[in-house]
Amino acid sequence: MRHVFRSVTTAEIIPDLAACLAPVMKDLEANQKPERLHHIYGVIQASISLADLHGVDKNQAALAAALHDCAKHVGREETLDLVQSGAIKLSSEDQNYPAIWHGPVAAYFAKSRYGVTDSDVLDAVEHHTLGHSSPGRLLQVLMCADATEPTRDYPGLEELRAAVRADLKSGLLSVLKHKMCHIMERGQQPHSRMSETIKSLEN
Repeated sequence: MRHVFRSVTTAEIIPDLAACLAPVMKDLEANQKPERLHHIYGVIQASISLADLHGVDKNQAALAAALHDCAKHVGREETLDLVQSGAIKLSSEDQNYPAIWHGPVAAYFAKSRYGVTDSDVLDAVEHHTLGHSSPGRLLQVLMCADATEPTRDYPGLEELRAAVRADLKSGLLSVLKHKMCHIMERGQQPHSRMSETIKSLEN
């Protein structure tokens, strides 16, 4: 049975961040579907839990989690307008993977709409879908939380949840290898940055 979240107030998530998160949550509630909101709340909760386990700042983890999907509602034309204006950058390879575009757009919104200046938070938000060749621990937390939060439901999930709680780096490696296998089983080509992230975690 899928986990169903009750409504959660910002103060319940983490009191010190209540004022900072309030405008983010207000916009999310206005722009996102209930299912997406449930996912975001799940990622916040999972990020705080993993950050606590692995010695990562919980305030950073909660903020990055709240922001990571804040651009999910942004369409293709608006995204490409941001690229054209120089507000965000998408490589030629990135442009073939629209599913990852919300990361750079979310990082741009984090800076321009919500005044976020923390470089680790911005990096985590921008790269949470694929990672990159030198993922920091905050990014690792967010990627693990995004893949294993309580509303997720897919084969092998419980093993991945145990893995990310036992060890952050090797847990993320397991998450990404599982994701890559799923992509290839569907006859699709994984983005090269996923391979770069896997390689960095194996070293």
